[in-house]
Amino acid sequence: MNLNFLLVVFFIIIGVAGFIFKVDAGVFIGFSLFPFQLSKMKKGKSFNNIFIVIGTLLGSVYFIWTTNWLLLVLFLFSQTLTYSASLHLMKDENQNKKGDI
Repeated sequence: MNLNFLLVVFFIIIGVAGFIFKVDAGVFIGFSLFPFQLSKMKKGKSFNNIFIVIGTLLGSVYFIWTTNWLLLVLFLFSQTLTYSASLHLMKDENQNKKGDI
């Protein structure tokens, strides 16, 4: 089993537990890091983008629901960095494929 997959499962569990038990740190860490770990697995651009959007929606709904605006802004910034890292990883992967030809 791949370590990235294990971390994805771990972060999803942390995020869902934080959502259920209303723990801000759990939601923030879980839902911001699971899309990042998925993007490191390099499954494809659309696959990564779907899970970045899902993580962003889940975290945003939670922070709006609890009216924690500072963490919402920080969470959205974190998701922006995750999206940027995903684009960077996909660009590196495409350059490596071109170099192999």
